[in-house]
Amino acid sequence: MGNNFYISGVWQSLSDLWIPIALAAAGIIIVALLIRFIIKKKWAGVVATVVVAVLVAGGGIIYRLPHTLSNIEAEEISKIEVANVEVTDPELIQDILDELNGSKYKRALPSGIGGREKYSVEIYDKNGGVELSLGIADEFMVNTGTFWEERENGELDLSLFQAISEEVLAE
Repeated sequence: MGNNFYISGVWQSLSDLWIPIALAAAGIIIVALLIRFIIKKKWAGVVATVVVAVLVAGGGIIYRLPHTLSNIEAEEISKIEVANVEVTDPELIQDILDELNGSKYKRALPSGIGGREKYSVEIYDKNGGVELSLGIADEFMVNTGTFWEERENGELDLSLFQAISEEVLAE
């Protein structure tokens, strides 16, 4: 895999496969159970199977709905760390938040499945608590710690994060 392994490439390869396979497996199991319960005239089993099918379908839809990662206001933030570089300048904090806020993301793979992050971003509130923590893999993919999230609209401006992370090297 070498130096060119990025999670977005893996996701693009897997996204066409794992969702249809999972849906087909769930569909086969549900149909088999429905047939079994109908043949045996166990109506409670039919109802329970239909309820489970609806819940599984609803969960799958909710899982893939586009959503925002954050809607954090600059006034709520004390500092941001990008690749262990502390950012306290209000204008730069606003630039970072503008880059992250408002964009729509879709859940891709669970975070436990590999990948490499180029930049880590930690956003701290006024009390010093972590408001948002994520890793940026490329222009389209971020790791929230639970899922890899794929950006739906536009690209992340990696030059902003690169300039901040190279600030330490220049000093």
